[in-house]
Amino acid sequence: AVDLSLVTAGHGTEDQTLESLGTFTGPATGGWNTMKFFPLKDEDGNLATVELSGQSTVRLTILPGNVDMNYLAFVPYAGSDTGPEPGPDVVDISAAGDAVVPSSDNHPAGEHAGLAIDNDASTKYLNFDGANDNASGLTITTAGGVVTGLGLTSANDAPDRDPATFVLSGSNDGGATFTEIASGDAPAFGARFERQEVSFANDAAYTTYELIFPTTTGPSTCCMQIAEVELLGTPTVPIVANGSFEADDVPEWPGYGAITDWTGGSGINDGGPFGDNGVIPDGAKLGFLQGTKALSQQLTGLEAGAEYVLAFYYNARNCCGGTIGFTVSVGGEELGSVSDVQPVGGENPYH
Repeated sequence: AVDLSLVTAGHGTEDQTLESLGTFTGPATGGWNTMKFFPLKDEDGNLATVELSGQSTVRLTILPGNVDMNYLAFVPYAGSDTGPEPGPDVVDISAAGDAVVPSSDNHPAGEHAGLAIDNDASTKYLNFDGANDNASGLTITTAGGVVTGLGLTSANDAPDRDPATFVLSGSNDGGATFTEIASGDAPAFGARFERQEVSFANDAAYTTYELIFPTTTGPSTCCMQIAEVELLGTPTVPIVANGSFEADDVPEWPGYGAITDWTGGSGINDGGPFGDNGVIPDGAKLGFLQGTKALSQQLTGLEAGAEYVLAFYYNARNCCGGTIGFTVSVGGEELGSVSDVQPVGGENPYH
Protein backbone atom coordinates (compact mmCIF):
# COMPACT_ATOMS: atom_id res chain seq x y z
CA ALA A 1 0.00 0.00 0.00
CA VAL A 2 1.05 3.62 -0.52
CA ASP A 3 0.12 6.99 0.93
CA LEU A 4 -0.56 9.70 -1.63
CA SER A 5 -0.19 13.27 -0.36
CA LEU A 6 -0.26 16.79 -1.77
CA VAL A 7 2.62 18.97 -0.59
CA THR A 8 1.15 22.23 0.66
CA ALA A 9 4.34 23.81 2.04
CA GLY A 10 8.07 23.14 2.09
CA HIS A 11 8.32 22.18 -1.59
CA GLY A 12 11.73 20.71 -2.40
CA THR A 13 12.72 20.31 1.25
CA GLU A 14 12.68 17.47 3.73
CA ASP A 15 10.43 19.44 6.08
CA GLN A 16 7.26 19.30 4.02
CA THR A 17 3.68 19.98 5.06
CA LEU A 18 1.46 17.30 3.63
CA GLU A 19 -2.23 16.94 2.93
CA SER A 20 -2.91 13.19 2.79
CA LEU A 21 -5.21 12.16 -0.04
CA GLY A 22 -5.55 8.63 1.29
CA THR A 23 -4.02 5.17 1.37
CA PHE A 24 -4.19 3.23 -1.86
CA THR A 25 -3.16 -0.09 -3.31
CA GLY A 26 -3.20 -2.08 -6.53
CA PRO A 27 -3.24 -5.68 -7.74
CA ALA A 28 -0.27 -8.01 -7.67
CA THR A 29 1.46 -8.28 -11.05
CA GLY A 30 2.35 -11.94 -10.62
CA GLY A 31 6.13 -11.71 -10.61
CA TRP A 32 9.18 -9.58 -9.80
CA ASN A 33 9.90 -8.80 -13.45
CA THR A 34 6.26 -8.48 -14.53
CA MET A 35 5.51 -4.78 -14.90
CA LYS A 36 2.16 -3.15 -15.65
CA PHE A 37 0.36 0.11 -15.02
CA PHE A 38 -2.61 -0.16 -12.67
CA PRO A 39 -4.96 2.39 -11.10
CA LEU A 40 -4.45 3.17 -7.41
CA LYS A 41 -7.63 2.54 -5.41
CA ASP A 42 -8.59 2.81 -1.75
CA GLU A 43 -10.13 -0.01 0.29
CA ASP A 44 -13.61 0.94 -0.97
CA GLY A 45 -12.53 0.73 -4.61
CA ASN A 46 -12.43 4.49 -5.20
CA LEU A 47 -9.80 5.83 -7.58
CA ALA A 48 -6.97 8.00 -6.27
CA THR A 49 -7.67 11.50 -7.61
CA VAL A 50 -5.58 14.66 -7.31
CA GLU A 51 -6.65 18.18 -8.20
CA LEU A 52 -3.57 19.80 -9.80
CA SER A 53 -3.13 23.40 -10.90
CA GLY A 54 -0.10 25.51 -11.77
CA GLN A 55 3.00 23.97 -10.20
CA SER A 56 2.06 21.20 -7.76
CA THR A 57 4.09 18.68 -5.78
CA VAL A 58 2.72 15.24 -5.01
CA ARG A 59 4.40 12.85 -2.59
CA LEU A 60 4.04 9.08 -2.81
CA THR A 61 5.10 7.21 0.34
CA ILE A 62 5.46 3.45 0.18
CA LEU A 63 4.09 1.97 3.37
CA PRO A 64 5.56 -1.11 5.10
CA GLY A 65 4.96 -4.26 3.08
CA ASN A 66 5.91 -5.91 -0.19
CA VAL A 67 5.56 -3.03 -2.67
CA ASP A 68 7.84 -2.06 -5.55
CA MET A 69 6.93 0.74 -7.97
CA ASN A 70 8.87 2.14 -10.91
CA TYR A 71 6.59 4.86 -12.26
CA LEU A 72 3.75 7.11 -11.12
CA ALA A 73 1.65 8.48 -13.97
CA PHE A 74 -1.14 11.05 -13.83
CA VAL A 75 -3.92 10.81 -16.41
CA PRO A 76 -6.87 13.18 -17.01
CA TYR A 77 -9.99 12.01 -15.23
CA ALA A 78 -13.39 13.18 -16.44
CA GLY A 79 -14.80 13.10 -12.92
CA SER A 80 -12.51 15.91 -11.74
CA ASP A 81 -13.43 19.58 -11.55
CA THR A 82 -11.02 20.34 -14.40
CA GLY A 83 -12.44 17.74 -16.76
CA PRO A 84 -15.79 17.56 -18.56
CA GLU A 85 -18.68 17.25 -16.14
CA PRO A 86 -20.90 14.20 -16.72
CA GLY A 87 -23.90 15.87 -15.06
CA PRO A 88 -25.21 15.97 -11.49
CA ASP A 89 -27.01 12.63 -11.53
CA VAL A 90 -25.02 10.77 -14.17
CA VAL A 91 -23.39 7.59 -12.89
CA ASP A 92 -22.23 4.28 -14.28
CA ILE A 93 -25.41 2.16 -14.24
CA SER A 94 -23.43 -1.01 -14.95
CA ALA A 95 -21.71 -2.78 -12.09
CA ALA A 96 -19.09 -5.45 -11.65
CA GLY A 97 -20.96 -8.73 -11.57
CA ASP A 98 -23.68 -7.71 -14.03
CA ALA A 99 -24.46 -10.38 -16.61
CA VAL A 100 -22.16 -9.81 -19.60
CA VAL A 101 -22.25 -11.67 -22.91
CA PRO A 102 -19.51 -11.19 -25.55
CA SER A 103 -20.44 -10.77 -29.20
CA SER A 104 -18.62 -14.08 -29.73
CA ASP A 105 -16.45 -16.51 -27.80
CA ASN A 106 -13.44 -15.61 -29.96
CA HIS A 107 -11.44 -14.21 -27.05
CA PRO A 108 -8.74 -15.44 -24.64
CA ALA A 109 -10.05 -17.03 -21.45
CA GLY A 110 -8.24 -14.41 -19.37
CA GLU A 111 -9.56 -11.46 -21.41
CA HIS A 112 -13.29 -12.10 -21.41
CA ALA A 113 -16.11 -9.55 -21.65
CA GLY A 114 -16.78 -9.46 -17.90
CA LEU A 115 -13.42 -7.77 -17.39
CA ALA A 116 -14.74 -4.70 -19.24
CA ILE A 117 -16.96 -3.83 -16.25
CA ASP A 118 -14.80 -5.04 -13.34
CA ASN A 119 -13.68 -1.49 -12.40
CA ASP A 120 -10.05 -2.48 -12.95
CA ALA A 121 -8.21 -0.80 -15.84
CA SER A 122 -5.34 -3.28 -15.57
CA THR A 123 -7.60 -6.02 -17.00
CA LYS A 124 -9.26 -5.94 -20.41
CA TYR A 125 -11.71 -7.50 -22.84
CA LEU A 126 -10.18 -8.59 -26.15
CA ASN A 127 -12.07 -10.07 -29.10
CA PHE A 128 -10.29 -11.40 -32.18
CA ASP A 129 -13.42 -10.82 -34.28
CA GLY A 130 -12.49 -7.12 -34.18
CA ALA A 131 -9.58 -7.63 -36.59
CA ASN A 132 -9.65 -5.88 -39.97
CA ASP A 133 -12.61 -3.64 -39.09
CA ASN A 134 -15.02 -6.45 -38.27
CA ALA A 135 -17.59 -5.72 -35.59
CA SER A 136 -17.24 -7.01 -32.04
CA GLY A 137 -18.54 -5.99 -28.64
CA LEU A 138 -20.60 -7.10 -25.69
CA THR A 139 -24.04 -7.07 -24.07
CA ILE A 140 -24.55 -5.93 -20.47
CA THR A 141 -27.70 -6.55 -18.44
CA THR A 142 -28.12 -3.90 -15.75
CA ALA A 143 -30.63 -2.91 -13.09
CA GLY A 144 -31.95 -0.42 -15.66
CA GLY A 145 -31.61 3.24 -16.45
CA VAL A 146 -31.42 5.97 -19.08
CA VAL A 147 -27.94 5.95 -20.65
CA THR A 148 -26.73 9.24 -22.12
CA GLY A 149 -23.02 8.56 -22.44
CA LEU A 150 -20.19 6.07 -22.43
CA GLY A 151 -17.03 6.01 -20.37
CA LEU A 152 -14.26 4.08 -22.13
CA THR A 153 -10.78 3.27 -20.85
CA SER A 154 -7.98 2.19 -23.18
CA ALA A 155 -6.21 -1.11 -22.51
CA ASN A 156 -2.51 -1.86 -22.23
CA ASP A 157 -1.49 -3.11 -25.67
CA ALA A 158 -1.21 -1.69 -29.20
CA PRO A 159 -3.30 1.48 -29.73
CA ASP A 160 -4.48 0.24 -33.14
CA ARG A 161 -6.78 -2.16 -31.24
CA ASP A 162 -8.72 0.71 -29.64
CA PRO A 163 -12.35 1.09 -30.78
CA ALA A 164 -12.78 3.79 -33.41
CA THR A 165 -16.57 3.72 -33.72
CA PHE A 166 -19.46 2.48 -31.61
CA VAL A 167 -23.14 1.54 -31.81
CA LEU A 168 -25.14 1.40 -28.56
CA SER A 169 -28.56 -0.26 -28.47
CA GLY A 170 -31.02 -1.02 -25.66
CA SER A 171 -33.51 -3.77 -24.87
CA ASN A 172 -36.24 -4.38 -22.33
CA ASP A 173 -37.01 -7.97 -23.32
CA GLY A 174 -33.77 -9.58 -22.23
CA GLY A 175 -32.01 -8.94 -25.54
CA ALA A 176 -34.59 -10.53 -27.84
CA THR A 177 -34.94 -7.19 -29.67
CA PHE A 178 -32.79 -4.05 -29.55
CA THR A 179 -33.42 -0.38 -30.34
CA GLU A 180 -30.45 1.72 -31.43
CA ILE A 181 -29.72 4.56 -29.01
CA ALA A 182 -26.59 6.19 -30.43
CA SER A 183 -23.70 5.63 -32.82
CA GLY A 184 -20.63 7.51 -33.96
CA ASP A 185 -16.93 7.97 -33.35
CA ALA A 186 -15.45 6.62 -30.15
CA PRO A 187 -13.36 9.17 -28.23
CA ALA A 188 -9.68 9.08 -29.21
CA PHE A 189 -7.16 7.93 -26.61
CA GLY A 190 -3.86 9.71 -26.13
CA ALA A 191 -2.33 7.11 -23.83
CA ARG A 192 -2.75 3.65 -22.39
CA PHE A 193 -5.17 3.31 -19.44
CA GLU A 194 -6.73 6.64 -20.35
CA ARG A 195 -10.40 7.26 -19.67
CA GLN A 196 -12.54 9.20 -22.14
CA GLU A 197 -16.25 9.96 -22.42
CA VAL A 198 -18.74 10.40 -25.23
CA SER A 199 -22.21 11.86 -24.65
CA PHE A 200 -25.44 11.68 -26.65
CA ALA A 201 -29.13 12.45 -26.33
CA ASN A 202 -31.45 9.73 -25.03
CA ASP A 203 -34.53 9.64 -22.80
CA ALA A 204 -35.49 5.96 -23.02
CA ALA A 205 -34.71 3.54 -20.18
CA TYR A 206 -33.49 0.01 -20.86
CA THR A 207 -32.20 -2.87 -18.79
CA THR A 208 -30.02 -4.64 -21.37
CA TYR A 209 -27.46 -2.74 -23.44
CA GLU A 210 -25.57 -3.94 -26.49
CA LEU A 211 -22.35 -2.07 -27.31
CA ILE A 212 -20.76 -2.88 -30.66
CA PHE A 213 -17.46 -1.53 -31.96
CA PRO A 214 -17.64 -1.79 -35.79
CA THR A 215 -14.07 -0.55 -36.38
CA THR A 216 -10.73 -0.07 -34.62
CA THR A 217 -8.27 2.79 -34.97
CA GLY A 218 -5.65 0.78 -36.88
CA PRO A 219 -7.47 -0.89 -38.29
CA SER A 220 -5.94 -3.67 -36.23
CA THR A 221 -5.10 -6.96 -37.91
CA CYS A 222 -5.33 -8.61 -34.49
CA CYS A 223 -8.41 -7.69 -32.56
CA MET A 224 -10.42 -5.14 -30.61
CA GLN A 225 -9.55 -4.41 -26.99
CA ILE A 226 -11.02 -2.24 -24.24
CA ALA A 227 -10.09 -2.04 -20.54
CA GLU A 228 -13.29 -0.55 -19.11
CA VAL A 229 -16.79 0.24 -20.36
CA GLU A 230 -19.11 2.47 -18.33
CA LEU A 231 -22.77 3.02 -19.20
CA LEU A 232 -23.22 6.61 -18.02
CA GLY A 233 -26.71 7.79 -17.22
CA THR A 234 -29.47 7.96 -14.66
CA PRO A 235 -30.33 4.67 -12.95
CA THR A 236 -33.89 3.51 -12.71
CA VAL A 237 -35.21 4.08 -9.20
CA PRO A 238 -36.00 0.59 -7.91
CA ILE A 239 -39.64 0.22 -6.95
CA VAL A 240 -39.06 -3.31 -5.65
CA ALA A 241 -37.42 -3.22 -2.21
CA ASN A 242 -34.56 -5.63 -1.48
CA GLY A 243 -34.77 -6.92 -5.03
CA SER A 244 -31.45 -8.75 -4.86
CA PHE A 245 -32.06 -10.21 -1.35
CA GLU A 246 -28.97 -8.55 0.13
CA ALA A 247 -30.67 -7.03 3.20
CA ASP A 248 -30.40 -10.15 5.39
CA ASP A 249 -27.61 -12.38 6.56
CA VAL A 250 -27.86 -15.91 5.24
CA PRO A 251 -29.63 -18.04 7.89
CA GLU A 252 -28.10 -21.20 9.26
CA TRP A 253 -27.85 -23.99 6.66
CA PRO A 254 -29.86 -24.72 4.57
CA GLY A 255 -30.97 -21.07 4.64
CA TYR A 256 -34.62 -21.15 5.69
CA GLY A 257 -35.92 -17.88 7.05
CA ALA A 258 -37.89 -14.68 6.52
CA ILE A 259 -36.84 -12.27 3.75
CA THR A 260 -36.88 -8.53 4.51
CA ASP A 261 -39.57 -6.57 2.57
CA TRP A 262 -41.04 -9.77 1.13
CA THR A 263 -43.98 -11.97 2.08
CA GLY A 264 -43.56 -15.70 1.74
CA GLY A 265 -40.63 -17.43 0.14
CA SER A 266 -38.50 -20.10 1.80
CA GLY A 267 -35.22 -18.38 2.57
CA ILE A 268 -31.89 -17.01 1.37
CA ASN A 269 -28.72 -18.67 0.05
CA ASP A 270 -25.39 -17.34 -1.15
CA GLY A 271 -24.52 -20.64 -2.80
CA GLY A 272 -25.63 -24.15 -1.93
CA PRO A 273 -27.73 -26.01 -1.31
CA PHE A 274 -30.37 -24.15 -3.36
CA GLY A 275 -27.96 -21.99 -5.33
CA ASP A 276 -25.73 -24.90 -6.30
CA ASN A 277 -25.20 -23.89 -9.93
CA GLY A 278 -24.93 -20.81 -12.12
CA VAL A 279 -23.64 -17.33 -11.28
CA ILE A 280 -25.87 -15.22 -9.04
CA PRO A 281 -26.66 -12.25 -11.32
CA ASP A 282 -27.00 -9.36 -8.86
CA GLY A 283 -25.10 -9.22 -5.60
CA ALA A 284 -24.07 -12.36 -3.74
CA LYS A 285 -27.39 -13.77 -2.52
CA LEU A 286 -30.58 -15.28 -3.86
CA GLY A 287 -34.09 -15.83 -2.55
CA PHE A 288 -35.49 -19.30 -3.00
CA LEU A 289 -38.83 -21.10 -2.90
CA GLN A 290 -39.11 -24.76 -2.00
CA GLY A 291 -42.31 -26.62 -2.71
CA THR A 292 -45.57 -24.86 -3.54
CA LYS A 293 -45.02 -21.34 -2.23
CA ALA A 294 -45.38 -17.70 -3.25
CA LEU A 295 -43.06 -14.71 -2.88
CA SER A 296 -44.76 -11.32 -3.02
CA GLN A 297 -44.33 -7.64 -2.21
CA GLN A 298 -46.68 -4.66 -1.97
CA LEU A 299 -45.39 -2.01 -4.39
CA THR A 300 -45.73 1.72 -3.84
CA GLY A 301 -44.80 4.77 -5.89
CA LEU A 302 -46.37 3.61 -9.15
CA GLU A 303 -47.76 6.33 -11.42
CA ALA A 304 -51.03 5.86 -13.26
CA GLY A 305 -50.54 5.55 -17.01
CA ALA A 306 -46.77 5.03 -16.76
CA GLU A 307 -45.13 1.97 -18.30
CA TYR A 308 -43.03 -0.33 -16.12
CA VAL A 309 -40.74 -3.25 -16.85
CA LEU A 310 -40.61 -6.25 -14.53
CA ALA A 311 -37.23 -7.97 -14.91
CA PHE A 312 -35.96 -10.94 -12.93
CA TYR A 313 -33.56 -13.88 -13.12
CA TYR A 314 -34.37 -17.45 -12.19
CA ASN A 315 -32.80 -20.87 -11.97
CA ALA A 316 -33.46 -24.36 -10.61
CA ARG A 317 -31.56 -26.36 -8.05
CA ASN A 318 -29.31 -28.95 -9.68
CA CYS A 319 -30.63 -31.68 -7.46
CA CYS A 320 -33.37 -34.04 -6.56
CA GLY A 321 -35.36 -34.31 -9.79
CA GLY A 322 -38.93 -33.14 -10.21
CA THR A 323 -40.44 -30.43 -12.39
CA ILE A 324 -40.28 -26.76 -11.43
CA GLY A 325 -42.39 -23.93 -12.83
CA PHE A 326 -43.85 -20.62 -11.72
CA THR A 327 -46.23 -17.81 -12.63
CA VAL A 328 -45.78 -14.05 -12.33
CA SER A 329 -48.69 -11.83 -11.36
CA VAL A 330 -49.22 -8.13 -10.64
CA GLY A 331 -52.37 -6.93 -8.89
CA GLY A 332 -53.92 -10.36 -9.22
CA GLU A 333 -53.44 -10.39 -13.01
CA GLU A 334 -51.18 -13.12 -14.35
CA LEU A 335 -48.48 -11.71 -16.64
CA GLY A 336 -46.97 -15.02 -17.69
CA SER A 337 -45.68 -18.37 -16.59
CA VAL A 338 -42.59 -20.50 -17.02
CA SER A 339 -42.65 -24.29 -16.91
CA ASP A 340 -40.03 -27.02 -16.68
CA VAL A 341 -37.21 -24.78 -15.45
CA GLN A 342 -33.86 -26.48 -15.97
CA PRO A 343 -30.65 -25.74 -14.00
CA VAL A 344 -28.30 -23.51 -15.99
CA GLY A 345 -25.36 -25.54 -14.64
CA GLY A 346 -21.76 -24.68 -13.83
CA GLU A 347 -20.80 -21.00 -14.01
CA ASN A 348 -23.47 -20.10 -16.55
CA PRO A 349 -25.72 -17.03 -16.19
CA TYR A 350 -29.24 -17.46 -14.83
CA HIS A 351 -32.26 -17.61 -17.12
